[in-house]
Amino acid sequence: MDSDLSPQDKKDLDKFIKFFALKTVQVIVQARLGEKINTCSSSSPTGSDWFNLAIKDIPEVTHEAKKALAGQLPGIGRSMCVEISLKTSEGDSMELETWCLEMNEKCDKDIKVSYTVYNRLSLLLKSLLAITRVTPAYKLSRKQGHDYVILYRIYFGDVQLTGLGEGFQTVRVGIVGTPIGTITLSCAYRTNLALMSSRQFERTGPIMGIIIDHYVERPFTNMAHMHPCSYRAPGEDEGGTYAGIEDSQEVCTTSFSTSPPSQVMPFSLSIISFCGSGFISVVALFFFLSFFLSVCM
Repeated sequence: MDSDLSPQDKKDLDKFIKFFALKTVQVIVQARLGEKINTCSSSSPTGSDWFNLAIKDIPEVTHEAKKALAGQLPGIGRSMCVEISLKTSEGDSMELETWCLEMNEKCDKDIKVSYTVYNRLSLLLKSLLAITRVTPAYKLSRKQGHDYVILYRIYFGDVQLTGLGEGFQTVRVGIVGTPIGTITLSCAYRTNLALMSSRQFERTGPIMGIIIDHYVERPFTNMAHMHPCSYRAPGEDEGGTYAGIEDSQEVCTTSFSTSPPSQVMPFSLSIISFCGSGFISVVALFFFLSFFLSVCM
């Protein structure tokens, strides 16, 4: 399938997929920090604003994402997953959700890598930004404190959903066709929160933020393998700017200096073009519009 692409298109597509994967991890983890994040919009976006979104990168998250990818890209039979879990002050743990970025064999050989694929990946990332804030884990992350904290891990390989318990639900964020396969972004989330008592949910202790945690072995088999590497205390860095967060340009310079300059397009046109092509699910569009309207109001 790759042989049908020109060398330049193949190079561009690999870069788009790589940075989309890195930004996907950032969006998911930052949605579990426990606080709302405010970023400033720009009327004159630069080439460093990947996918036309001003997403600040947490260096440790980028490092762990690159370590999980190990030089590979999500592809057919190679899924990148972000697992979100909860750990109580008593030491109990449970998985809350798993986000999966994968690719199937359905190809769109007529689609243009630049700039159609790029623009559709941009809207898919915006849909992810909205949907990460409507799953149950978002509400839990906003209430984390002395009773429990939110953890995450990134892994590359087979999707592991057994830890979500019975009756877990799935939602497809969206799909984007490419000449080498169809990119799919989805989430499976726990519906049974029996581990958490009603008393714990009602308590509103000080928000502690997220413990950025990374572990290699199967989660919760041995909690000694979990090592926090970053922590944000209450009141630190007010105004939505966090210590240790870098601009997107720092990530882009690793292999691609800037995002394509002609990708910048009006936000409304981006939505119309993408939805008209049918590359985003109705559920994702509904969540996205609901989130957008709530922010505006």
